[in-house]
Amino acid sequence: MATNLLNRKKGRDDAVGSSILDGGDLYQVEEFVPRADLDLVEKNIIKAKVIKWLLVVLLCAVPLSLFAGCQAQISASDLSKKVTAAQSESANQQVSLTVSDPGKFAAYQSLQSWLASVPNPLPGGQIVSWDGSVKSADFNATKVSRMTENFTVVDGAGRGYTAAFQVAIDPRGGAQTIAGPSLVPVVSAATDGWAQDQTPWPGIQADTQVPDSVSAAVDSWAKAYTSGDADQLRLAVGDTNAADSYVPISGVASVETQSTASTSTKAGLVVRAQVVLHWAGRSANTSTQPLEFDLLVLRADTAAPQVVAWGAPGSGLTAKPYQNAIQVPGDLQSTPTAATSPSSKAYDTGGASAPTSAPTSVPTSKVAR
Repeated sequence: MATNLLNRKKGRDDAVGSSILDGGDLYQVEEFVPRADLDLVEKNIIKAKVIKWLLVVLLCAVPLSLFAGCQAQISASDLSKKVTAAQSESANQQVSLTVSDPGKFAAYQSLQSWLASVPNPLPGGQIVSWDGSVKSADFNATKVSRMTENFTVVDGAGRGYTAAFQVAIDPRGGAQTIAGPSLVPVVSAATDGWAQDQTPWPGIQADTQVPDSVSAAVDSWAKAYTSGDADQLRLAVGDTNAADSYVPISGVASVETQSTASTSTKAGLVVRAQVVLHWAGRSANTSTQPLEFDLLVLRADTAAPQVVAWGAPGSGLTAKPYQNAIQVPGDLQSTPTAATSPSSKAYDTGGASAPTSAPTSVPTSKVAR
């Protein structure tokens, strides 16, 4: 037994010695003590990975942002070009509506000659308006091309027609009528009263009882409006802006007014008024057809109402105070302009003829517009 114990002890010592020589633990116990250097290495590896991915993301994001910026700039540039093109096209369309074309003059002369020919092809015919032109499908400004010029004419019985000429356009300049006119009747309106309404503003309830104070304000405005004096009209309107001027009617001896209806809006009271002008030089008994206006009146519920805007019938619902003012440059505000007065000789007692010099609408103390 003693021998066995010695052998067992020797074997254990040998094993322990072997473990020590091999770097093992003296007591055969595993180490679990953390190593700071290994933790630092792992942290550095993680940081490196994070930095690498951040660099990758940045390298991808920068080109994308540059591309997006370029695309936005290109889109903005394209949008600007489209807006500019649309504005230019709109301006060109507006010009085409207001400026004559090469064939208008030639067609107008041909129409006048046709109406004046004997026997008269359209009894009592007169030109009412030029209604524009239409280019042929193969129109080319670099070669001889054709256009159709359209006019509205009326005969002695009041019937309307569309008269059209075909005109050749020379690319070197000039035009010549080559065919026409055609004559197409304008559709006549039915006479069953379909356009009549009980109110001057369709869909709007109107009051036919206009207050006396408002009627008096309308009368004061009408006298100023037909006085030929811009300062008097501005005073009647109550415009305090010294740069504003108003254009009155000149050559009127007296005026009569009648306020026929009114309705309230956010801007004020809108009044429909009839204005009868008695021109200077005519017989006092000469009656004329009345003019009609929509007038905007402020302070209509007080003892001192005032007309501050006027316009065509139907325009009163959108009228704004002092909308009829025109701007006069400061260096021209004191420039006097004399109004043209009609001859003192009586004329047109029957309403059949006009004076030699027609009355003009020119401010007396402002620059002519």
